[in-house]
Amino acid sequence: MIANQDMVDGYLDALSDSRLEFPASLSNRSLSYRHGWLSGLADRTGKHLAGSNRMEIEAAADEAMRKDALS
Repeated sequence: MIANQDMVDGYLDALSDSRLEFPASLSNRSLSYRHGWLSGLADRTGKHLAGSNRMEIEAAADEAMRKDALS
């Protein structure tokens, strides 16, 4: 997986954010941004999704970018 800029932006935004859930104010962002934001949240808080492993996370990132490319 090679992250796109939206995903990187979302990740970095989440690292500097204090909220513990994806903010509704960002609901207009791409799926890639959302994935990046949630990954940044997980890294910031140390609370990764239960049952998620690296392959599942990478597959979710790839799927987000694929769907963004179709829209």
